[in-house]
Amino acid sequence: MQSGYKVKKFFSSQILLYSFILLLILLSVFVPSFFSARNILNILRQASTIGIIACAMTIVLIGGSVDLSVGSVVGLSGVLAISYLYRSLWLAILIPLLVAGLIGFLNGIITVKFKVDSVIVTLGSLAIIRGVTLLYTGGKMVDGILGSPYMLIGSGDFFGIPKPVVYFFFVALLLSLLLHKTKFGRQIFCIGSNFEASRTVGISAERLKVITFVISAVFAAFSAILISSRLNTASPLEGTGYEFDAITAVIVGGTSLFGGRGSLPKTILGVLFLASLNNAMVLLNLNFSFEYMVKAFLLALFVYLDIRLKDI
Repeated sequence: MQSGYKVKKFFSSQILLYSFILLLILLSVFVPSFFSARNILNILRQASTIGIIACAMTIVLIGGSVDLSVGSVVGLSGVLAISYLYRSLWLAILIPLLVAGLIGFLNGIITVKFKVDSVIVTLGSLAIIRGVTLLYTGGKMVDGILGSPYMLIGSGDFFGIPKPVVYFFFVALLLSLLLHKTKFGRQIFCIGSNFEASRTVGISAERLKVITFVISAVFAAFSAILISSRLNTASPLEGTGYEFDAITAVIVGGTSLFGGRGSLPKTILGVLFLASLNNAMVLLNLNFSFEYMVKAFLLALFVYLDIRLKDI
């Protein structure tokens, strides 16, 4: 009985790795061009935007909450960055980060002080922020300044590796160390496992939960800065659906939807798994709608596995 329990738990926790290996084997057979150096770099570049958001989302989910507002934060942050670029390069970077931090703070405060479910709070934020962004821009694109140093932030590469990819792995390393090697990280796992019990042992559960929302929003803004600097333009609709992509990557990576369990390295694997799958569907000329169907299926599957793993 005990050995069966261990085998079941090991398989459930490692299913993503097995799935990724199987996917790569299948792609090597049916999509030979997938493993070209150019395509691999393209996959990493595409994964970096969602990857940064997903890494921060992992901390929120482990803490027992969810942030559905990140997509709208990306849209607002990109617009603010390009708008303030006409005043100052530093304002173009600082204003989006500060505004995003304020949004995250408000999401957290409303969640913990008024005891409103984070799904409801951030769903409301998603709609409000998107509406404000559309009003601010009049529903139009905002163009940047050609030749501005701002464009260098997200464009180009470091020793042949696209800058967004370097930023992604730096953020992943930073947040991984924060989550898995610090007292803050241990306390986040604790409040996600049992919020009330963590308070009784002296953990500032409310303050920590607010911090997780701030982290989520700030890194969504950072992702927006990378996008807008690379494109030298910003759309008020940028980031639409990013919350779904990020949450899917995190859940596929094994982080529990119920809090208290998760891993940054596995989130990275989840991001790369989904990015590889999306890329393969493009190379195979499959209809774009298949991407949504596959993501929805994977999200449902891994939520089911999460529930089963919780019960064993």
